[in-house]
Amino acid sequence: MSKRKKLEAKILSLFSQVDKPLTLAETSQRLGESQKDVYKALRHLFEKGKTYTVEGRRYKLSSSNSGGT
Repeated sequence: MSKRKKLEAKILSLFSQVDKPLTLAETSQRLGESQKDVYKALRHLFEKGKTYTVEGRRYKLSSSNSGGT
């Protein structure tokens, strides 16, 4: 599995465990990854419809992924 795919899986796992949308900085800090790498992974997940933004720059799972996929 590529580094990006591993990071995407970590992001999806994190988002499935939190109740509120997270900023890029919060996501990066919780995962211990650089903001640059997290941003790229979030952008890819957004393009695939797995995450979306709310309240400006906060991210969360899309409703189709909130079932624990």
